[in-house]
Amino acid sequence: MSSLPAAAEACLRQAQVAATRHWLLQSWSKPSGLLTGIPATVLEAESRTFWLALAQSFARPEQSGFSVGAIAVDTNGKGYPGANCEWPERGMQQTIHAEQSAVLNAWMGGASGISELWLSALPCGHCRQFLQEIPQPEQLRILVVGESEKSFTLGDLLPHPFRLAPVQPSPWGHVFPEYLQSATVAERKAWWQSASSHAKGAYSSKATVVVLSHSQTTASVVGAALESAAYNPSIGAETAALSRWQWTPMRSDKPDKVKC
Repeated sequence: MSSLPAAAEACLRQAQVAATRHWLLQSWSKPSGLLTGIPATVLEAESRTFWLALAQSFARPEQSGFSVGAIAVDTNGKGYPGANCEWPERGMQQTIHAEQSAVLNAWMGGASGISELWLSALPCGHCRQFLQEIPQPEQLRILVVGESEKSFTLGDLLPHPFRLAPVQPSPWGHVFPEYLQSATVAERKAWWQSASSHAKGAYSSKATVVVLSHSQTTASVVGAALESAAYNPSIGAETAALSRWQWTPMRSDKPDKVKC
């Protein structure tokens, strides 16, 4: 288990409210880290600039050298952080953008939808297409926070998206079931059945899930594939698990893949 990244600690010193630091340190002391999201009352206590700087401090841009932070705000005002991560040792395609990371954390964390997406930089075309997969994407408000704050809709940024009718829309509003390494064979079978119902691909109808475990503890992180109509912007299950691993105190440790 590791302490907060040094850059995140530096951000915390800029917090305006003492309760923010208390909440973050308390969350980081748990295996789930920041995956459970930022409560609305905590999110509202600090500026968007603060939260984006904190999210950005978790970026891992090993190839591009360009860090991006994101916060997906759900319909109840809860925030889910995201940051871009690149794993060049796993191949060029093993990467996730900050927007994808935040949406993934919101989806697997039980958000029923996303009302706002805060970003430290304008989204690329890849992410503009990916964002079409959230519930009611036309209602999404995108706030790009820099020296000034600019507001966009997805229609402003991608007026002619590629669309396909999903075979079965990805289910939102359900917290993804936690995987327990101590579970019995029967319990693991039941877990897989539950996980499959959450992770069934919107276009392929296939459920793809990866579990990463921590060799020194019983903690684990689950990743599920989140599909895009345009295919390439889809998030694979292993990429999802690796991305979510970064938001836990296990982030500096090498994970083990679990066979479900």
